[in-house]
Amino acid sequence: METGFDYNGEIRRAQLGDKPSLERLSREAQRRLRVDVYRLTLDNDLTEEIVQEAMLEMLKILGELKEAERFWGWLYKIAVNKLRLHYRKDHAYRTAVMSAAMNGKVEAAARDAMSETVSRELKDVVLRAIGRLKAEHRAVITMRCYREMEYSVIGEAMGCSEFAAKMLFVRAKQSLKKQLAREGFGKGSLLMALVVFGKMTSPAEAGGIAVSGSILKVGASAGVADYAGCCAYAAYHVCRDTVCAGPQ
Repeated sequence: METGFDYNGEIRRAQLGDKPSLERLSREAQRRLRVDVYRLTLDNDLTEEIVQEAMLEMLKILGELKEAERFWGWLYKIAVNKLRLHYRKDHAYRTAVMSAAMNGKVEAAARDAMSETVSRELKDVVLRAIGRLKAEHRAVITMRCYREMEYSVIGEAMGCSEFAAKMLFVRAKQSLKKQLAREGFGKGSLLMALVVFGKMTSPAEAGGIAVSGSILKVGASAGVADYAGCCAYAAYHVCRDTVCAGPQ
């Protein structure tokens, strides 16, 4: 969890009925969740809808959370499930998200948060590439690259195993590299694109966005041979269990 706010303490006090703690926890959780859900939806209205639904659910079942340390994986799972339900109800969601991204309909607030040193053309290219990713790929990139969440927590949030979460991250990186290549970018552009997208989707007061190159690597325990051997298995479970479980 992020430093500067005692999430664990506030969660425990809120579970015991302390209203000020519950209010502080709700405010901080909503602030962070809004940024991350927007990275999944690329749509401000849908983001607000999902965040509000997730927060209401959180308030209803916070007492069921057994370990305060698992709060973010638990809350992300709620948000992902809300988004998955929305997508199941809206069979045209993929087309809508891609169309909005490729037409350059980026929220003004997100544009204002970008670094002035990054050209508009580069922003548009990165947005098009990100916009063509599957929603679950944007989800795992957000959790791993911008929140540095462990794969076990990501797996819990996405409703899959830790190994499947690692596989999903590998596939997300491969997909983003492919989309960047379509835009004329070569090797080494992945980290640049992630930094630019982080700036595009972060609140202005958040300051600089840094994505460590080490975060882009998957642990040595999951080697190339393991990925190749389990590709079909993981692909099936990821597509069945995560936010992409809507119409193809």
